[in-house]
This record gives sequence, C-alpha cells and structure tokens, in this order.
Amino acid sequence: MSWRDRRTRAFASRRFAVTAWLIGCSLSVLLSACARGSRADLPTPFALQDRISFGIFDLQVMRWEEVPQSHPPVSSLNAPEGERAVAVFVHWRGLADYRPEDRQVFVESFLRGRTRVVDSEGYAYDAITAMTKDIYTFLPGGGPTQELVVIYHIWIESEGLALMIEHPDPQEGGFRVAAVPLD
Repeated sequence: MSWRDRRTRAFASRRFAVTAWLIGCSLSVLLSACARGSRADLPTPFALQDRISFGIFDLQVMRWEEVPQSHPPVSSLNAPEGERAVAVFVHWRGLADYRPEDRQVFVESFLRGRTRVVDSEGYAYDAITAMTKDIYTFLPGGGPTQELVVIYHIWIESEGLALMIEHPDPQEGGFRVAAVPLD
C-alpha cells in the first residue's frame, strides 16, 4: 500500500469518526430535549397577587390559609382524617357581557374545574368547592362578589404548595398552565 493510499484511508477514517461523533451529539441533544418536553408544557410562574389573564377575565390569587378546625361547620371545610383543608382567596375581573349572577356561576365553575393544588412531591389535589368570601366568612355582603374562596383537601404532611390554573384556551406563545406558589 502506497503512502498516498494510507493517507487517504486515514483521512476517510477520521472524517467518518468526526461525522459519527457529530451525529451522536446531535441525537443526544435531540433526545434530551424530547425527554424534557417543550417549554409550552411547563407551568408559567406567577406570584401571589399577580394578575393572570384568561382572555375575557382576569384572576388574582390574593392569599391562602389553612382552614382552622374551629371554623363554622360547612361540610366542604371539614377535611377527612389525615388531611387538612386549605382555602385559596381569589379576586376576579371581567366578564362584562355576562349578567352578575352568571359571572359568579362561571367563575366558580372555572375555579372548581380548572385549578388544583400541587405539593413538592407532585401530588395534585382537585378543588372541593368554590364559594364567595361572604359565605366562607359568614359575613353577609349582599349580592355577587368578585372575591371567591376555593377549598382543597390536602395531606397533612404536604409541603411546597402551588396553585395550578389551567388555561381553557391557550393562545400561541401564551401559557397553558399558570403556577402560583402558596408557600
């Protein structure tokens, strides 16, 4: 074998090795990106009291509290043994085209169906009920209100709580799920 043949073979061998290495790196990056999922799948973080827009209405998660055992007896506030009741206070705006009573029903239904509390271990807890702040506090306010309280029953040991709110009609470039830390 001549010197020129050996050099050509060595060059082809190195070129093949470099090409294989580049393909391997590209596949590795592609597979790791697929395993993580797209950015659109990740919840979008919001802070307490941030205004979160859902098109025709906005929500603000104002605060949260554990429902004390001495709270007046509303059945949804009594958590089963091994769980605790958590109340999340939400303020909403919008829905100008709806009658006041229909606005209330719409928002309560939205909060019951599209929210959940998730703990640091990934356990998710669906809403038990949503009610006006007046009903929760037993202080009459007179008519529909824009302040609602959503009740969740979570395990006693749960920590690192976050409220997840699913967008009913996410737009391109918008968020699919809003995440509001409660701790």
